[in-house]
Amino acid sequence: MSTPPGEAAATALGLPSATSTSDLPGEAPASVLSGEAPASDLPGEAPALDLPSAAPAPDLPSAVPTPDLSGEAAATGWGLPFGRPGRFWRGNLHTHSNLSDGALSPADTAQVYRNAGYDFLAITDHFRPEHDYPVTDTRDLRSDTFTTLIGAELHAPATEAGQQWHIIAAGLPLDFAPPTEGETGPELARRARAAGAFIGMAHPSASLLTAVDATSLDAAHAVEVYNALADRENRGDSWHLTDVLLNRGHRPTTYAADDAHLQPQDPPPCQAWVHVRAESLDPTDLLSALKAGHYYSSTGPELYDVRVEDELVVVRCSPATKILLSGGHPGAEVLEGIGLTEGALPLALFRGTHCRITVQDATGGRAWTNPIHR
Repeated sequence: MSTPPGEAAATALGLPSATSTSDLPGEAPASVLSGEAPASDLPGEAPALDLPSAAPAPDLPSAVPTPDLSGEAAATGWGLPFGRPGRFWRGNLHTHSNLSDGALSPADTAQVYRNAGYDFLAITDHFRPEHDYPVTDTRDLRSDTFTTLIGAELHAPATEAGQQWHIIAAGLPLDFAPPTEGETGPELARRARAAGAFIGMAHPSASLLTAVDATSLDAAHAVEVYNALADRENRGDSWHLTDVLLNRGHRPTTYAADDAHLQPQDPPPCQAWVHVRAESLDPTDLLSALKAGHYYSSTGPELYDVRVEDELVVVRCSPATKILLSGGHPGAEVLEGIGLTEGALPLALFRGTHCRITVQDATGGRAWTNPIHR
C-alpha cells in the first residue's frame, strides 16, 4: 500500500504525521470539536427594528481581500505572519474602563496589562449615550515599551435577535461622531472603517448572531472568535459562525480578546490576546498589521512558526498536547501527545477551502492561526 503524499512529506521532514478523523460517511476522518462556552455582557435590549440587511458600502470591500500568494505573500507562508519582518507584540483588543462599565480608570486598566507583560492595549469603552459616547484618549499612557490603540465598542440597531450590535473599532479618531438617527450597526461599522479603524465583530456567539447578521457586517476586518468574558456563560467560542462565513466566500481574519471589565464578579483579565507581527510598536504599524491579518491569537500557547510546505502545514510551537488542522470541511487532521513542539499535517482534506491551525496545551489553553486560504 503506497504512502499518502502528505505522510511521505512529513516523514521526509522528520516530523510526526497527523491522524485524520471523521464521523461522516465517505469522508476523510475528522475530529468533532465542540464550540466553547463563553458568556456575554449583553443586557436585555430593546427589540430590533425590522430592517433589511444593509447594502455593502460602495467604497469598502465586503471582506478582507484574498491574500496575494505571489511574491512576498507566498514567501511568508500563504499570508501567515511568521516569516515577516519585525517581531510579535502581545495585546488585547477589547477592554473597558470606568468611562463606561469597567471598574478601573483607563490608567489603572492599562497598568494591569502592562504588569502582565503586554505590549499594547485597546480600551474600547461602550459608545453609548449613557456614557456620553466615549472614545477614550489613552495617548498619555504610551511609552517606549507599551502603547495603546484608540478605540470604542460601537452600538446601533439591530441584529436578528433584536439586540444592539457590538462592534469593536480600534484606531478611531478621537472626534468620531455618535450614531445618527436611523444609522444601523453595519452602517456605523462602515463609517468607522472609513475613518481608519480596524473593525471586529464582537462576541458573535454571545450576541446570538446569525449568518445573515454576520454577512451584513461587511466592514468587519475580523471576527472575535474567542471572548474570555463570554466564556462565563458558555458562549465564548464563535468558530462555527466564522466557518460558515468563510465558506460563503468572505475573508475575515479572527482574533481572541478578554472583553475585560475588571469587575469583582468577572473572570480575571489577561486570558485571551493577539500576537501582532509588526516592525515597531507604533500604533500605526500595529493597525496596519491587524488590517493585513499579520497576527495570531492565543489563550496560552505560543506559535513559533506555521508554514505551508508542499501539501503540508508545518508547525513549531510551545509544548502542546494537540496540534489540529481544521476549517471549511467537516473533519480534521490531529496530532496528539505529551510535550509536542512540532508537527506536520496534510492539507488534502481542505483542498479548495480554508483551514487553520489550533494548538492546545496541557492546561486547555489554545492558540489559533488566522484562516489559511488555499
